Amino acid sequence: MALYHAKLNGKYLDNYALDSKTGVCFRWDMYKGWIPVAIDYQIQRKTGKSTRYCIRVHLTINNRQKGIQLHRLVCETFWEKPIVRPENVPYKKWKDLSAWWKKYISDKMLEVDHVNGNPHDYRPCNLEWVTPEENKRRVHAI
Repeated sequence: MALYHAKLNGKYLDNYALDSKTGVCFRWDMYKGWIPVAIDYQIQRKTGKSTRYCIRVHLTINNRQKGIQLHRLVCETFWEKPIVRPENVPYKKWKDLSAWWKKYISDKMLEVDHVNGNPHDYRPCNLEWVTPEENKRRVHAI
């Protein structure tokens, strides 16, 4: 088992780590060592009779609980977010923006895609950053 420090919003989280093969999240305990973080299921979408769930982990950051979707945490830890120009922003306007604004806009519009289509497969090799349009195209292709 190879553990890597978890990363959220570009900052490493000292007390949390992720397994590089399975995507399981661990928390450091002074007495017990690395222990798995409790997860819960959040209803992501209801369509007709089927319900789609998303696994969330609850992290304590600066003495505050923060719930985050596990696939976003795994993807942020192992994959760098690309800088993507939105289709509705002209190139001339885009090239004049500062690097900070480009990253801010890209971060807001990127989603995590499960490459094999299984939403419960959280291995880093199965996750990648895509735009919402690309994600919708892939869902319809499956």
